[in-house]
Amino acid sequence: MSARDQFGFYTRPLAVDGDTDFVEVDNAVLAAEAEKIFSIQWDYVHGYVSADDLNLLPGQFEGRRIVRDPRELEELARIGAFDVEELYRHLYEQ
Repeated sequence: MSARDQFGFYTRPLAVDGDTDFVEVDNAVLAAEAEKIFSIQWDYVHGYVSADDLNLLPGQFEGRRIVRDPRELEELARIGAFDVEELYRHLYEQ
């Protein structure tokens, strides 16, 4: 849970639009959906699920393109875009 959650917004990491970023929603159901999507993306880049599991992801989330392509996710992982600690550090610096 992020600091912004207490104000009615849910901020969750998600690989969207060619990068790993935070999405902000004001609905707990959408926050849970974002968590599930990111969990599959995370599990893929760490070798816990196959590329077939990526096909189960929706094409978009709140108007943003979900990264579902295995090569694109692998490239994001290679450049460190799945370093969640670093993502959160940038979130709190803003």
